[in-house]
Amino acid sequence: MSLLRKIVESVNAGYTGALVRGGRLFYRRFYGELLKRHPVGKVAGEADYVEKWRPLSRKPHLAPYRLFSQYIGPDPNIVPEDICATIIQPLLNPAEYRAYYQDKNMFDKILSPKIMPASLLRGIGGMDYDADYVPIEEIKPAIDEINRAEKRIFIKPSVDSSSGDSVVGFSRGKDGLLHSMEDGKAFDEVWLESYKADNPDYIVQRGLTQHPDVAKLNPTSINTIRVATYRSVKDDKPHFLNALIRIGKSGSFVDNAHAGGLFVGIDRNGVLGKYACDQYGNRYDTFNGINFKEETLIIPDFFKVIEFSESVASRILHARLVAQDICVESDGQLKLVEFNLRAFSMWLFQFTSGVAFGDYTDEIVRYCAENRKRVRKVIVEPF
Repeated sequence: MSLLRKIVESVNAGYTGALVRGGRLFYRRFYGELLKRHPVGKVAGEADYVEKWRPLSRKPHLAPYRLFSQYIGPDPNIVPEDICATIIQPLLNPAEYRAYYQDKNMFDKILSPKIMPASLLRGIGGMDYDADYVPIEEIKPAIDEINRAEKRIFIKPSVDSSSGDSVVGFSRGKDGLLHSMEDGKAFDEVWLESYKADNPDYIVQRGLTQHPDVAKLNPTSINTIRVATYRSVKDDKPHFLNALIRIGKSGSFVDNAHAGGLFVGIDRNGVLGKYACDQYGNRYDTFNGINFKEETLIIPDFFKVIEFSESVASRILHARLVAQDICVESDGQLKLVEFNLRAFSMWLFQFTSGVAFGDYTDEIVRYCAENRKRVRKVIVEPF
């Protein structure tokens, strides 16, 4: 190995080590505080949990086990987020490939546009492009055409976006033009230039409709099904792990938990759980006027959601853990709203549905223990 390569590897390893230690400390403090909101004493099975995760941590943190046991029962396969975020995700979803896959403007190239919301306009590096990636010299005619043709659109950052941040919805007003659902401002070139000042990489998409059985949870937001898939290191096939549905707060057009929405577990038959949950683990029997405890709610043809998610995962070749947001449209067709490789958000499932990695926990732990020296949180390249 050349001296330059040794230096680069040393920098990578040192930087990664610091981020892993910092990340582990952050998550341990966070779960320690979260457990104070839902206090519980010693839980049965703690010794088995420690033994399960010891290959990835000399002293596994007990707070996640004690917290999530209150929701899905004591199970040694409960995934500690400090280990998931700092070791498992960097190994299964290598950092050097994420930027391309996570750019929403690349989704139509990675996957079939037929399974995505229709793209109408793009911003890439501050330049404007049409749906087919052709540069646009004059933006006004493109915006005028969108105003004429569309009834509802959404614009969002195509990179570095999460939890619905900077997502803006527009719907047709009485004047026949598109107006923001937040402040009523018109969708025109002045508004877009202002938006681009903070979001030079953006995408404009046609608004989706949703199935009546899903819309009744909250008609103002697209209530997406969050599905976790894992492409096995043994057979290289994608496998459905878990699912839940995210429900927007009444009146909101986003369904994110960080924006006031709640989430409900879904079993393999498409049956919703008996409580909704927020990001802090608070449980609710009712939300938006729906009594989850007493009603039996079902996602129609849920087997199609499972098949769809596994098909999507098979196309994302450089990542094995994929969190997908899927919409069931009014005609029953499925659309992939987005997928996430960086923030797997295993806590969503462990508050509602079950252990994050399901039957593949042992396989994942074993693989990561054998390859943990390859963890890279960042990649420094030689000059």
